[in-house]
This record gives sequence, C-alpha cells and structure tokens, in this order.
Amino acid sequence: AATAGSGGGMKLGKGMSLKKKSKGVDMMEQMASEEGISASALDNQREAAPQAAAPGAVVRHDPIEVEVLESITCRLSADGGVLDFEVKGQLNLLCHEEDTKVLLHLAPQSRAPAADFKVRPNPQMSKPDFAKGVLQMRSADRPFPKQLGLLQWKLKSTDENMIPLKLVCWPEDIGDGKMNVNIEYNLGDTALTLHDVLIKIPLNNHGTPEIVTSETGVYRHNSRRHILEWEINVIDADSSSGILEFEIDCTDKADLFPVTVSFGSNDTLYPIEIGNITTLDGEQAKYGQRKQLKVEQFEIESE
Repeated sequence: AATAGSGGGMKLGKGMSLKKKSKGVDMMEQMASEEGISASALDNQREAAPQAAAPGAVVRHDPIEVEVLESITCRLSADGGVLDFEVKGQLNLLCHEEDTKVLLHLAPQSRAPAADFKVRPNPQMSKPDFAKGVLQMRSADRPFPKQLGLLQWKLKSTDENMIPLKLVCWPEDIGDGKMNVNIEYNLGDTALTLHDVLIKIPLNNHGTPEIVTSETGVYRHNSRRHILEWEINVIDADSSSGILEFEIDCTDKADLFPVTVSFGSNDTLYPIEIGNITTLDGEQAKYGQRKQLKVEQFEIESE
C-alpha cells in the first residue's frame, strides 16, 4: 500500500537507496556585462553552496581561497535533441591577508576541453604568464586585491555530446485514455559525478501515476503540486543510466511537459583547477580550493 510522501503527496515506492565591493570585483562586473554574464552569479552561487564541507571545499582559515564556479542552462526536446545549451564559469581568488603577492599555477587539464569554450583572463592578469599556465598580476610587485575574478569562460552549443546529462521523455498514447511514459537518462561525460539529481514531471491533475519500471533512485507522487518526482543521489561512471516508466490517465502529451531537472557537482565541464600557489620567492603558499557546478535552468520541452 502507498504511504504518505513529502510535500503532501503519496510515496509510491523506491528503487536503490539512495558590503563594499573591491575595485577588482567592479572590473569583473564590467567584463561580465560586456560578455553578457550575470555579475551576481558569484554571490548567488555562494548563497546556494552547502554549508557542510565537501571534497575540495575551502577551509575558511586558509589565507587564500580559490573558487571555480560554473553554471549551465539547457533546453532539450522530448527526444533528447538540444534546443539550447550554455555554460558560464569563473575562477575567483579571495585573499584574507594584506599584501598577497603570489603565483597561481594551473594544473594540467584532466581532459581536453571542447574547442567551443571561450576563455578570457582578467585584464589585470599577465597574458604572457597566462599562456604558460600561470596566473599573476600584470605587475608582479602588485598585490592581489582581497577579491578578484581571474578567469571567465563560456560556451554555447547545440551539440548533444556537450550535455552533461542526456535525457529523453517519451510519452505514448496506449488507448483507453491512458498514456505510457518512459524517461531515460544517461551521463554525458563519465569524468563527471552528479549529485542530488531531481527530475520533475508535471501531471496536471491527471491523477496518480502507476509505476511500471523504476531502475534507480526514489520516486514519489507529490499530489498537492501534481508532480511526479524522481530523485537519484549520484550519477557517475559506475551508475550512469536509468529508466523510469509509468502509466497515467492522460490523452494530451503536452500536459506532461516541461520536465525540469536539477543537480549539482564538484566537477566542472571546463576542466580547470589550481595545482599550486607559490610566493614570488618560490615558497609554497597555503590555500583552499572549491569547485562547484550548478544548474540555472534545465528543461525538456514537448515536441
């Protein structure tokens, strides 16, 4: 028998367990404006960041913090075709001590980035050093400000191979006023690990869905909001695909769209991180580093 679920719905069953801105910030906002990138993205992502320490999370007492922040927007058709896909990212430096003069050495990239990525360093960075994989102020004797965006990157594409999570939603009329619906996902890049994946299918007052197949994750019917929610804790190379199949009293496929998707990751689509930070004298500097990928918008639209 069904048991009470969260959000006032019914749980049908489950599968596997589951202040004042610095001059540097002003300059980055100007750059963001020129590139069409939201200047508030950094603040929004910090507010959305989990409070518990995660792998690679910044330790707050470190004198230097590095943040690699990336967001994506994506619109897919029901058959998985890409209508629109965009990635925006930033590498930011926060210094908690005065007169911070350091060199940030980029780590070798773990995989070749897509050619469509456009990367732009802050004009305050030394371009010759950036070409050698080092981030430092244009004038080496000039200290870093307390907060500064060092790099920005972006990508726009309709290439299905660029999507981190490929999805298909396939509703089919089976007669007698019923619709059979299959939703399938596949990890687009096995180098990524996605966490807290939530797929929401609108049901639009069509009653309680009958689950036919559930290979992974947990599903629940939120009857108050008329949504079928499918949660998957982790999608990675070892658990890269899954299918949810259900039937529902419905005759109009459009009523089951748009399907919305959200997830997070400690990986980014553009492969970048700081491998080492040294002083101008070559000594090792203490620092923390955090990487975060978040979804701004991810939807599957009807045909």
